[in-house]
Amino acid sequence: MKIGELRMHCGNCSIVDYCGNPYGYRICGQERFSDMDDSEYRRIAETLTDIKTFPDCKGCERSSCEAYRFSENDYDDDDCENRDERLDFYCAQVADYVYSVMIGKESEHNE
Repeated sequence: MKIGELRMHCGNCSIVDYCGNPYGYRICGQERFSDMDDSEYRRIAETLTDIKTFPDCKGCERSSCEAYRFSENDYDDDDCENRDERLDFYCAQVADYVYSVMIGKESEHNE
């Protein structure tokens, strides 16, 4: 399905894992991806290997935040204060990568 056709029906696509918080970073709200299939977005996103750490998380005591926060050994009752921003930061990096790959393919196609 084309990303532009999703119109923020969150969870009704294969790229929900690459969206931020409900009122944060949303892929289907970006015109640059409106003509792209969600399956193609996911395929490209899965090739990204270089993710930068959210700057506010530097020095955090948790070595692997997601694995720690949602494991059976999670005894910490305090929510991470940067969780929402960290997720949006991650999703924006993925989107920028997918877009750069998409533009590169269009350039190759037009040559």
